[in-house]
Amino acid sequence: MKQEDAYKIAEKHCTGIRWDGSPSISHIRRTAQLTEDIVRDVFNEDYLNVVKCAAILHDVIEDCLDKDEFDNSALDDVIIFDDVHSGLLEIVSTLTHRKDEPYENYISRVINSPNLAPTCIKIADMIDNLTSKGVTLKQQAKYRRALPRLIKRMSGLEKR
Repeated sequence: MKQEDAYKIAEKHCTGIRWDGSPSISHIRRTAQLTEDIVRDVFNEDYLNVVKCAAILHDVIEDCLDKDEFDNSALDDVIIFDDVHSGLLEIVSTLTHRKDEPYENYISRVINSPNLAPTCIKIADMIDNLTSKGVTLKQQAKYRRALPRLIKRMSGLEKR
């Protein structure tokens, strides 16, 4: 599983411009780096690679479906990419905020995942969003309500 291949998938599907005016891929790169910074001492090297690839792909399904609700090409690409059944698909699926799913329910789903990786990636995603230009007060409030719940979930992490 190569991070370069994950970036190719992300670049294919995350082609838009974010609310701060930057390309979507910039957010993905920052989120992947923040994720690595957060979990570097938590997961072994092989699993860290899986988690970083999941961070790279964390927005692809959602972004693709936002453009066309019937377009499953991003999901297909993630399934093919996770051909070794590393758990990446499960992580990315957990991180995909479903249409019409209340945000609090989405955060609960991430927190209640038996895998800690979605929580770590979501924290990195929120940090990047909170530190981006143009973040609205509504977005800040939403993330500030969710972040303590996510951080609490991470308490007691040990190297695996």
